[in-house]
Amino acid sequence: MFSINPNIKATVAQSPLKMGKVTTKVVYRLIENKKVPKKIIIPVDLINQKNLTQHNISGWQ
Repeated sequence: MFSINPNIKATVAQSPLKMGKVTTKVVYRLIENKKVPKKIIIPVDLINQKNLTQHNISGWQ
């Protein structure tokens, strides 16, 4: 867990694990000659003082 820093305002985070899983699914679809979307959006999470304790560093970048 993170320690709470009173100076933090907000940051965003993406999960490389999630990106890898999505990429793997897309690659398999391409290998099978299936259609894939031209644009794939992987959401980011906004982390601020209110929700900081709900996040840990496992799987995040």
